[in-house]
Parts: sequence; C-alpha cells; structure tokens
Amino acid sequence: MKVIEQDTINFIKAHINERPRYKLAQRMGVSVKFLYKILHDCNCKIEHKRPVPKPNKKRDEQIAKLYTNHSVKEIAEIVGCHPSTVGKAAKRLKLTHSEETIERLKKNSLANLKKAYDKATIGKRVKSWQRTMQMEKFRVISCIPQQTKFKFSEMPIKSYHAKYHLINKYGYFAFEGEPYILGYDRNTRRMDEEFYKNKYGFSFEACREMLETTPWKELTHVCISGVMGMATNTDDESQITNEFESLHRFFTELKATYFKDCDTFKEISMGMSHDYPLAVQAGSTMVRVGSKIFGDRVY
Repeated sequence: MKVIEQDTINFIKAHINERPRYKLAQRMGVSVKFLYKILHDCNCKIEHKRPVPKPNKKRDEQIAKLYTNHSVKEIAEIVGCHPSTVGKAAKRLKLTHSEETIERLKKNSLANLKKAYDKATIGKRVKSWQRTMQMEKFRVISCIPQQTKFKFSEMPIKSYHAKYHLINKYGYFAFEGEPYILGYDRNTRRMDEEFYKNKYGFSFEACREMLETTPWKELTHVCISGVMGMATNTDDESQITNEFESLHRFFTELKATYFKDCDTFKEISMGMSHDYPLAVQAGSTMVRVGSKIFGDRVY
C-alpha cells in the first residue's frame, strides 16, 4: 500500500480546484482515482463546475463589429476561432444580426438544402454508397482488411442457409475460420455407393418416343442443350469407343430431326475421369472429371 505524506495531502487540498486535475495527479505521483480517494477520506470540498474563462476584449470587439452583417461561421473564419466561441460571445454581449443578414442567411440555408436534396446529388451519393458496400463485401469475402466499419457476413446468404441446412439436417460439421468447408463422419447422412450404381437414363428408342409423344416444346422455360451419356464401366477400350461413337451418331440424328432450328442444342456430354480421352476423340464437347480433380469419393 502506498503511503502519502501529510505535506503532500495538504498540497493536494490547497490546489485541488486547479485544472486539469490529471496534471496535479502526475505531479504528486498518483492516479486521478487515488487523488479523489484522498479528498473523499479528508472530506474536502471539490468544485465540479469548470471555471468560466476570462473574456478576450480584443476578440469581443471584433465580433461585435462583424456580427451585424456576417454569419457566425464567417466571423469565426475572419477572427480565427471556433464558431461556438463566436456564439457564446454574441450571447454574452447580446448581439443580433441585421434584417438583411437574416434574410441572406435564410436564402443561403434554403439553397444549401435544395442542393443537398437534389435528385442528381442523392443519386451520386447512393451510387457511391453502393460501390463502397460492394467493395467492402469483396474485401470481407477475400479476407482483406476493411476500410469502413460496415459489418458483413463472411459468405452470401444463400450459401449460409445451404451450409446450415447440411449441418442441421444431415449432420455435417463446420471448421472454425473455414466458412466454405464442411466435414463429415460416421454419423453424417450421405449417399451410399448403391445410389451411384443405380443411375439410369433413356435408351435411344425411349428418348425418340419421349420426343415424339410428350409436349416438351410447350415447356418454354426449359432449354434442352444436348445429350449426356456414360459408357460401360469396363477396361475394353474398343467397347467404350463404340458406345461413345453411337451416342455421337444419335446426337446428330436428334439435331437433324427435332432440333434443326435450335442453336442451343449443341452439347455432347460424355467421358469421365477414366475414359475422357476416348470421349474427346469420339466428339465429346463436355467431360466430367471431378474425381480426376478432387480425388475418389470417400464413403
């Protein structure tokens, strides 16, 4: 515990109403909090009201001369002080503007308001604000320090909902600091290998029948852009090549028969990670090589 000598206490009592008090505390080598504690223990009276500064006669004279025909801001710039100082001096000296000055200030105020709320000005401000928001969102997503105090989510709202749907419904779990990565374990509900084995589509004959009999052309919001096929899962390259070539011939047939005037019907999606070179040779325009890029699925 720090012991304060009586002489120091007497000095503090004598100078306590001098300001600023933190300088007095520094001189005594104590904190301001401890300074007040000493005064409280000694039952000293403290003046909490700040002393009124002495008026500057020379500055008051300048303000009095200018106040009739000038605004507070204009006088502050001329005299070289803060507008609040001019306002306090005017109140103390009971100064008033002339009627002409009052009318001029009203007109200026209205002009400034019109300028501030002009459609073009507001439009510029909105565009500037939107641009700032877009850049800040980009910085947050890219892990770059922000330049404003706006707060954003680390990921788009749709991605956020999708992420927590997987977590809450299927049992995936998130990693701290990795908003776009989810993990899974034995308790996570995932598709098993049977799901991928049982995939099926159209035979050539069934596809022709569907195009002949169903009113698919009435589906104006659906755009058929091509065909997709999978070769047999075998090591026989000749069989795989024959199947890819047959799909290419079938695509040519459909294009000539049903999609002659359709420019969007142009894709032949065939070929996966283990057979895509053969598919490209057979005329594939789109290959599916997820396993080649990301590795085999782990179940």
